[in-house]
Amino acid sequence: MLLVVGNAATADGLVRVNETPASHDVGHIVALANRREFWMPGGSAPAIALAASAHAPVRLWHPLPVAEATPSARELHASFEKSGVDVSYCPAIQDDIRALLIEAPGARFAWSEEGTGLVPDNVAQLLDGVTHVIFAPRWGIWSDLVLAEASGRGLGCSIVGEIPDLDTRWDYVIADQRQVASARDLSVSVVVQTLGAEGARIAPEGAESIRIDAVPASVVDTTGAGDVFGGTFIAAAVTGYALDRAGALAAQAASRQCEKWGALPHSIQEKKDEK
Repeated sequence: MLLVVGNAATADGLVRVNETPASHDVGHIVALANRREFWMPGGSAPAIALAASAHAPVRLWHPLPVAEATPSARELHASFEKSGVDVSYCPAIQDDIRALLIEAPGARFAWSEEGTGLVPDNVAQLLDGVTHVIFAPRWGIWSDLVLAEASGRGLGCSIVGEIPDLDTRWDYVIADQRQVASARDLSVSVVVQTLGAEGARIAPEGAESIRIDAVPASVVDTTGAGDVFGGTFIAAAVTGYALDRAGALAAQAASRQCEKWGALPHSIQEKKDEK
């Protein structure tokens, strides 16, 4: 059982514009991901959990809006149910936590509401049956509590996205070039540096790096591609896939993610005997 831990957005508003206007100027909206409802189910931790569930059982800890709160919340809960992600430990909140994502030529901007500040009620119980913990972007006291208990139990711990400045031994770190470059004194068994359209580079400690080519895609929206890559790679690696095969599966999942709007991933199933 994998545990994914996060506390940030649960719904995204996705907008594409023709330019980044100067102050007091007006640019033009050229595309909206969802004209009818605007807000779509999203968030890094939900995307990581759903992607990982294609290869392993997954439990999620993340404050979630009740299904009746909004259309995006209903869709999010339906996705978890369909994928078999265990959300029984997720604290219920009464509304979405929203993030606004704006894509302009050559640039991408994001604004998010603050997370809830909630923490797990019983960290020991949350980790029962868990063999590996994946931490999603945005670190807080909830992450500190889970990391301390997981480390005390000798569980594997990995992170996707921003890397906190902690004296911690990570199993896998999945991050982009800027995030890896900004990390200090990083102690990790395997670093996977995502390179966008150029694919990814897997760097196992003490061994030669492995280059993973990007899978061609008809790109619609890149939201969630890094999270889907990370969730897929870690789940595949901890369940026995060789690093190059885990990287290829992750690249395939990220490619499919880019061919639609929104953060929720397509699932990619593969038989265990194909490892």
